[in-house]
Amino acid sequence: MSSKETEFRINISRENAERLKKSGEASPERRGNTKGAGSYRLSNDDEASRMEKAGEASRERIQHPTENIAQEYKRGSDSAQ
Repeated sequence: MSSKETEFRINISRENAERLKKSGEASPERRGNTKGAGSYRLSNDDEASRMEKAGEASRERIQHPTENIAQEYKRGSDSAQ
C-alpha cells in the first residue's frame, strides 16, 4: 500500500504510518518471532484433529441465544403461577 493510499484510508500521515509499521515489526522481533515464508508452520494431522475435536466440543456447549430467551421466559412464567 502506498503512503498516499495509507494516508487516505486511515487518515494518518506518512510519518505516523512509518512509525506504526516500525513498531509493529519490532514487537515480534523482541519476542523472537520473524516474518517470512519460513516463519509459518502448518499443523500436522494430529494437531488438526485435536483442533477439530475442540471446535466440535465448543459448538456443543454453546447455547443459541433463543434458548436463553426461552429459558428466561419459562422461569418467569413458572414463578408467576
